[in-house]
Amino acid sequence: TDINETASNIAPSAKTVKDYIDNRHSSIMLRNTKAFSWTGSQTITRFDLNSQYSKYGNGFTKNGNTVVVGKGVKNVKVTTRVQINETNYGTKWMFTFIRKNGTPMCQGIFLMHPWGSDTLITVFPVVEGDVIDLAIKTEYTGSITFQTYDAYGSNAGMTYLKVESAD
Repeated sequence: TDINETASNIAPSAKTVKDYIDNRHSSIMLRNTKAFSWTGSQTITRFDLNSQYSKYGNGFTKNGNTVVVGKGVKNVKVTTRVQINETNYGTKWMFTFIRKNGTPMCQGIFLMHPWGSDTLITVFPVVEGDVIDLAIKTEYTGSITFQTYDAYGSNAGMTYLKVESAD
C-alpha cells in the first residue's frame, strides 16, 4: 500500500516501480550564474555551467560542469543553448557540441554576430554513469563574453544544458 516501502519482506516490485517512475520522468538543467569571458580556442572546451538551475526526479546528478546519468535511464533528450553578448566578433564562427563521455553526439555552428546564439536538441541512448556536457570551440581567438541579462529576466545568463529522460 506504500510505494516508499523498503522492508525486506515486501515484494521488490514496489521499490522497482518507484525507481522506474522517479528515473523515467527525470530532468536537470545547468546554467552559468555569472558573466564571464572565455578566450576563444580551436580546441573543444567544456562550457562552464556552474549552477544547477532545476532538477526533477532521481535520474540525473550534477558533477562539476556535467550531468551524470543515473540508474534506470535508457534514453535522453538533451537541449542546449549558447548565447554570446552583443559584441561584434567579426566574421567568425562558434561550434557547439552536445557530448556523451567526451564524444560529440550533436554539433551546431553559428556566426558570432551581436547576440549570436545556437540551440541544439537531440535524443540518444545512455547507460548509468554516462557523462553529458556542453562544449564549444571557435576560430576566434580573442575574449568572448557570456553575459548575464538579469535586467531582462534571464535569471543567470542565456546559455544552458537541459537533460531529460526520454524513455
